[in-house]
Amino acid sequence: MRTFSKGTSQVKQSGDNLLIEVSIDELVMNANGQQQKSSPEMKISMEVTPHGKVLDMDFAAPELSPAEFLQTKQLLGNVVKQSLVAFPKEGINKGHKFENSVDLGIGTMKSVGRVLGETEFRSRETLVVDFDESTASFDFEGTNIQGIIKGYGLMDVATGAWSYSELLIDMPLEHQGEKSNLYVNQVVEIFLE
Repeated sequence: MRTFSKGTSQVKQSGDNLLIEVSIDELVMNANGQQQKSSPEMKISMEVTPHGKVLDMDFAAPELSPAEFLQTKQLLGNVVKQSLVAFPKEGINKGHKFENSVDLGIGTMKSVGRVLGETEFRSRETLVVDFDESTASFDFEGTNIQGIIKGYGLMDVATGAWSYSELLIDMPLEHQGEKSNLYVNQVVEIFLE
């Protein structure tokens, strides 16, 4: 399944903090050869410190039922934790590690990103971050499945947002004596202006 979204975002000064507002205007999902489009009119608002710590998050989606709203808000909270990084006041050097653990309800993803250095991506200063120490753990039908995560991300220095990342999740599976692997290849690209 592939999902694409279109929308706008803006960052404003709010006292000593920043207010990040994101509007999702269109979602396009491709699954099993079928394309589905929707216009969810979702709005996300986050207040963050200048170093990227999320202080408050608000979410609006008039099309969703109350149950869908709560589920989506919780999922977005997890996405925000993964998407924004709190920078230490002393700055970031080569070798610095970002660590985050996110409970997905059916399991946990622990991301460990190690800064390899700096580069430029789309005329913006970015950090190159290696995620090869990251892990995933999911409970499926009473069995705990452990996986490894390999890949890298490009973090925009000005905003702390992951402007581009490529991750491969590899999870060995066994069912009725048959062994196989589940591979999830995730590519995320956020266009910043």
